[in-house]
Amino acid sequence: MELAPQEVCRGIFSALETVIENSFAALTLGGGEAVTRLTDGITENYLVRYEELARSEIALAGITAADRVRFVGSGPFPITAIEYVRQTGCTVECVDFVPAAIDTSCEVLARLGLSGAIACRQARGEDLPAPECTVVLVGVLARPKQRIFEILEATCPPGGRIVARTTFGLRSLIYPPAEVEEERLPDLRRVARHVARGDQVISSHLYREIG
Repeated sequence: MELAPQEVCRGIFSALETVIENSFAALTLGGGEAVTRLTDGITENYLVRYEELARSEIALAGITAADRVRFVGSGPFPITAIEYVRQTGCTVECVDFVPAAIDTSCEVLARLGLSGAIACRQARGEDLPAPECTVVLVGVLARPKQRIFEILEATCPPGGRIVARTTFGLRSLIYPPAEVEEERLPDLRRVARHVARGDQVISSHLYREIG
C-alpha cells in the first residue's frame, strides 16, 4: 500500500531522530566529553531545543522535585529525562519497547552519573499501569496513543498529570499529532497546552486525571 506524503516525511524524520540520538549516545559513551557539555553548533542547537521544551513542559505540568515521572517512548538518548531531573530534581522512569534503546539509555545514564535519579524499563506503554506516577510524559513518537491514554486514564492516581507531545500545522510533516479521541476519555480533561514557536517543533497538551 502506498504511503501518504506526510507519512513518508514522518518516517524519514523518525529514522533521522533515532540516528541522531544513537550518535549522541555513542559520543557520551566514547570516553570523551559527555555530549551534554559539547558546544558545536548542531549539537548545541539540538540540546538547547530539548532544554527549552523540557522547561516549557515542567512549567505546564508544575513538575517539582517531589514528582515521580514516567516517560513513555524515551528512545536511546533520554535527553528530556535528563533535563527534567537537572531542572527540578524529580525522579524519572524511562519506558521504551525497543531493547536496544533501553540498553543504550542505561549505559548513557550510568556514564552521566544519573542512574539513581532515572530508571529504564523495557515495556510497551499501553501495557503499563501507572498508579505510582504523578506525571506521565507520552512521547511524540509513542504509539498507539489511544491505548496508552486508556491505561493511563484507568490507572493514574487522582490529580495525576499527563503531558502528551504533539504537533500543529506544517510541523505535523515532521512528527505526527497526538491522535487522541478525548470524548472517549471521560476521566481525563485537557486543561492547557504549550505551542511550539520559532525553530521549535514539538508542542505539548496537559491532561489531568479527574476521577
